[in-house]
Amino acid sequence: ETELDVDLDKLSVLMTLFVSFMVGCYLGAFFYSRCGAYTFLIPGSITGTLGILYGCFREGLKRKFKKWKVERLRGELEVVDEVYEHQHTPRHSQRIPADKGGEEDEEEIDEALERLHSIQHEFYDWCEEREVWYHTTHPQSERPTRAATHPSHRVETGIPE
Repeated sequence: ETELDVDLDKLSVLMTLFVSFMVGCYLGAFFYSRCGAYTFLIPGSITGTLGILYGCFREGLKRKFKKWKVERLRGELEVVDEVYEHQHTPRHSQRIPADKGGEEDEEEIDEALERLHSIQHEFYDWCEEREVWYHTTHPQSERPTRAATHPSHRVETGIPE
């Protein structure tokens, strides 16, 4: 089931590339018959315009994207906290008979663990990103050990509540 999803994703990317290539070939031939060598100005001007726009908006987009990732991380951590609190509330205060809710509890725990695993990998990638950036901008400083950024270690994120 998962391999099929991956294969379908790959197929959709390849089909998009193929269709784009074919449309580009057709449009290139069409405009070449009309404009000749000036046809090359079309993709050149599009690429140049997009490059200038990227240069102008890059920092703002990067900040917004990082802010979005932090907000998403907070939301996922809130869900994990809710599940954790729910699991540590005494059964009698939940008013659920002991023989009911077991499967739902396990599903919630599994979902929370999956979210934590995802968060752990994202945080590990972020730590590696920061480590590379830090050491390219501060070459004389000591490198932290790999264990300090490993996901199995509890690391405070420093994100304000």
